[in-house]
Amino acid sequence: MLLNSTTLALVLEFTLKSSLLFLAAALAALLLRRQTSALRHRIWCLAFAAAVCLPLLSLIIPRFQLPILHPATDPAIAPIDVTVANDSPQGPTDLSELKFSTMAPTDSDTDEILPSPHPSDLDQPHVAQVLAQHASRNQDVAAIGVAPKSNSAAKWGLMIWSIGCVLAVFPLLLGAVRHERILSAAVIANDSDWQRELQDCANQLGLKRPIRLFIANDDTIPMTWGIFRPVVLLPSSCAQWNLQRRRVVLLHELAHIQRWDCPAQLVARVACAVYWFNPLAWYGLHRLRSECERACDDTVVNAGQRVIDYATELVDIAAAYRIPRMPEAVCMAGQCQLVERVASMLDPSRAHTPLTRRGALSTILATMALLMATAIIQPVTRIVTAEENAPPAADSTDNAKPTAETKRPTTDALGDPLPDAALLRMGTIRFRHPSSVVDMALSPDEKTVVSMDEEFIVWDAVTGKERWRGNTQDFGYRLPHAAYGNRAIVFAADSQTFYTPGRWNEIVAWNVATGDHEVIILKDEQPEPRRPLGHYSSLSIDMTRDGQMFAYGNKSRLAVSNNAGQVLYDIANNPENLIKPQDMNRDRLHAGGDFSYGRFSPDGTVLAVVNSESPKEIRLHEAKTGKELRRIPVTSLLVRLAFSPDSKQIVATERDSAVRLYEVATGEKLWDYKIELKNKAESYTSAVAFSPDAETIAVCAPIGSDHDIHLLRAADGKRFGKLIEHGWKPWAVAFTADSKTLFSSGWGGEIYRWDVATQKQLTLPGALRAGGASAASPDGTAVAFCDGEGTVHVLDLPGGGERQQLKIPGTYFSLLTFSPDSRQLAGAGVAGDQVQTTVWDLAASEVVHRWDWPKGHDTHSDFTDLCYSPDGQLLAAAVFRQDTGYIWNLTTGEQLAKLPHQEIHGLSFSPDNRTLVTAGWDKMVRFWSTETGEKLRDFNIGQLKDPKLEGDIRMHSVRYSPQSNLLATLHLDSLVRIWDADDLSLISEIDNEASFSQGGTGFSPDGQWYATGDRKGQVRLYDPLTGQIVWERGRHQDSTKARGFGGNGETLISSGDGVCYLWDLEPAELPLDKSVDELWKDLSGEDSPAAYRAIWALSKQPQATVKLFGKKLRAVEDVVDMSRVGLDLSDEEANRRKRLKRLMVAKKPRMETLPTVQRAISLLVQIGTPEAVALIEKLTIANNKAVNQSAKHALSRIEKR
Repeated sequence: MLLNSTTLALVLEFTLKSSLLFLAAALAALLLRRQTSALRHRIWCLAFAAAVCLPLLSLIIPRFQLPILHPATDPAIAPIDVTVANDSPQGPTDLSELKFSTMAPTDSDTDEILPSPHPSDLDQPHVAQVLAQHASRNQDVAAIGVAPKSNSAAKWGLMIWSIGCVLAVFPLLLGAVRHERILSAAVIANDSDWQRELQDCANQLGLKRPIRLFIANDDTIPMTWGIFRPVVLLPSSCAQWNLQRRRVVLLHELAHIQRWDCPAQLVARVACAVYWFNPLAWYGLHRLRSECERACDDTVVNAGQRVIDYATELVDIAAAYRIPRMPEAVCMAGQCQLVERVASMLDPSRAHTPLTRRGALSTILATMALLMATAIIQPVTRIVTAEENAPPAADSTDNAKPTAETKRPTTDALGDPLPDAALLRMGTIRFRHPSSVVDMALSPDEKTVVSMDEEFIVWDAVTGKERWRGNTQDFGYRLPHAAYGNRAIVFAADSQTFYTPGRWNEIVAWNVATGDHEVIILKDEQPEPRRPLGHYSSLSIDMTRDGQMFAYGNKSRLAVSNNAGQVLYDIANNPENLIKPQDMNRDRLHAGGDFSYGRFSPDGTVLAVVNSESPKEIRLHEAKTGKELRRIPVTSLLVRLAFSPDSKQIVATERDSAVRLYEVATGEKLWDYKIELKNKAESYTSAVAFSPDAETIAVCAPIGSDHDIHLLRAADGKRFGKLIEHGWKPWAVAFTADSKTLFSSGWGGEIYRWDVATQKQLTLPGALRAGGASAASPDGTAVAFCDGEGTVHVLDLPGGGERQQLKIPGTYFSLLTFSPDSRQLAGAGVAGDQVQTTVWDLAASEVVHRWDWPKGHDTHSDFTDLCYSPDGQLLAAAVFRQDTGYIWNLTTGEQLAKLPHQEIHGLSFSPDNRTLVTAGWDKMVRFWSTETGEKLRDFNIGQLKDPKLEGDIRMHSVRYSPQSNLLATLHLDSLVRIWDADDLSLISEIDNEASFSQGGTGFSPDGQWYATGDRKGQVRLYDPLTGQIVWERGRHQDSTKARGFGGNGETLISSGDGVCYLWDLEPAELPLDKSVDELWKDLSGEDSPAAYRAIWALSKQPQATVKLFGKKLRAVEDVVDMSRVGLDLSDEEANRRKRLKRLMVAKKPRMETLPTVQRAISLLVQIGTPEAVALIEKLTIANNKAVNQSAKHALSRIEKR
């Protein structure tokens, strides 16, 4: 036991780190003492938040050890180790056999440097031989020397700390009781005058949350508390107040609510409870409260109140009313800080302005940087012995440890880099934006393409290769997905620079070749509006072809400046009714709020402007002077516009799904073209472009038709072509100078090139685009994926060479899965107005089964799940928008059953093939007989009375474990829940943090691990029983799904962001320095990541591992399934029972846990030598039933291969 050293080390570490955070905040507040109080308050808030997050963050992120050298001169200072005096394999029989010994460094404690990884080709005899195998040892052991008797002192210290925490938290609990008591005696202020004044003040501060106004039954000072339903409490005498006092009191209390002061103060109190022994924490709480009140005072004064009048009211209120002891409430005035507050308000040398976005962002970034640095650093004491100064001993081959060389490819066939741990990429990252594309521009020299969404990427226009990428969010601009008034990119005429909007009144110039940037600030001191821009805001930018003028549009105006940023004139935007978030419910294009959108004519003489003040008019101005020439009325709200090459015409896309051409000189409408809609619920056009030869107009129709691009004759508006294979929601188009090629992109992320004459895609140089369907064969010899045109490619492993192509004309497959024996491949997808399931015999490349039927009333119908039964005799599929699951017999081709399940999303066969389980957004889990199609039972998870089921528990998928009788459901609240398959009692939860992308998860072939892919692109492997992450090296650039395991679970295939990857599941670092006995201890322990590493390390020593496992497993007499212990008990009692069981397993030599047995037998399958298989066969007749069943399951897996 190392309770003494570990406890003391943690106490010292977090005391030092928290002190560093509070000292940094105090120093920053001191240096900024002349700045606004809101900035200093924000600094203290972030310091307390960082202090609360510090312990957890220190545990989950990699640590950088900062060694503090200490000579080992006295053995008494070495840490204490409890060892067993009895050498018997059965362990000590009583506590008297335990002895204490000191741990001093030995020669084996020095780092062993293993060969560095190096790349090689993927073509190797077997997948396992090309898996990356990093083995390193990082064991500079840190120990703080403490005498043995200090172990009890550490326990006393822990108890004292706990008591201090309770005492620090107790006032909060007492305050909560007082809140309820005060509210129960108070009355709601329903008086119309109070309610009207409350609403006026809230509107002035931009406060949207509902606020409850109460009047106390005594003269309690005005105060506020609450987070989501805040309360403002007024004294009983408030009815006698004049209008001035009413307004200042409400403004002050609402300022607290607007600034979220109550939750900030609550976080600070929690931090003080954790660090109650640190006086810096209590000093910080005092400063936080002080700056909080000063910031609210500034808010009231900035709202129009005279300083002297407000200060007088403060003094009067503080003298007249009683302040209750309620630590989590925020009171208006207290005697102790009143003098300082009044002095601060009257001090002209101090800033009293609101906190700017730049100031807020700077403090957040600085705090995050300090927090990360503080959390990463781990001060350690490293004992230096005399032996370490001795010359290194010669290598001895007799003591050589097993090593592993890395032979993983680092690039794909095109030379593009592969992510860490990727063995193979299917599809290409060329011309593939990782997320949606909302704007795109082609350089005048046609060598560069820039695509943009939350980040922008600069591409080589010829090869499609990424040059570099950037992020306009770093400069204060976040592009809305779909909105009026957006234009985010414009190239200079020399193609060497492009421009994007930045922060308020800023333009960012980017060097195409280097990625360097320069910020151009518009120089007219236009103030940023008090009303915030919001999460996303529409901004637009344009530039004259001679590069002399910019047009920069935001919600307040369109500013025209010279190329140095000097504003020449602006066109104000003053809409009568501001666009509000709720307006998105009737028009999703309001997502960017109010806007000003401007485009220069090609000859640079005219500026066309559309803004939210007059969204149905095109205002034409002289470009140089801003003089308004005329207004062109449009039929519907204008979405985008473009000038003709001769500047004489304007083409506009409008909200009624139409394209119209207008004459610039007269404003006359020349023609209009209305797009035929197939989905009238959502219908609009978007981007539009004139070809340089003035003959063609390209217009995007992302919603309401078929996600296509229409080609129109500019002369008469007649359609002559349609680009129908674009993908999801085209949103940007650009012609080449010769008008022969059209670039397009959209929400699917792909950038396409089209031959305008033939209306066909130009092939991507040397690469295929991948769709979302992929699968890995159970025997580990093949993978399959569907490309962007619907062709299924089957690739051999390990080399990745193409084995065959499978195609059903007109069908695009969204799901693929191999049969358990890897001889068949099933695909599910859509073909026109039909949904279709196809089964191929891979040896003959022939279709053996095909079922198709109409989509029905919903044209978006598609499959959400597809799976084989474990024996390979049945196939099942789920169609969400048809509310139906299907089962087919693969021997006869007969459809066995249609299973009604509202909003079905997932399904899975039981290991014995007799049951099919379905789950979906209706929160129901249903079990069906595969023989009769009858429903056996169902469970409504929404009705289960369990506090752990309080989130959004609608289900994306459901999976049976191959063994252990477990069921996993994946939910919209980012959790995977593991259930007992019989009674649906909840066993464990996996918290993935990021939300999932509609399914794409599953158990490994042995049931020991669970794979997920999420919307942030992270691919992870979990222990389903503990929820611990054991592998997380897989990374897509955007949303992804884990599609399935390959071989014995050594690889995993995933798809997302337009590519599919085959991942090597071996950990980056293996404990190859440990003996097989030490690795067995890790494998059988509660630390799941350590067990996972031990499994892979043992696989490198097959002979010794098989020998050890034979000894361990054949001796097992009793197996404990920890997942079933205490299911019907309280959490406290269940944990107590589990601790007792673990103690029994540790003490009883012939007892093991079920995961230990299953992990060991699964590893024997992975080793796969004749000796390993022979041992599995022997274990099928072992003394224990759990061992027998695990061995039989392992043999069945071997036979299927």
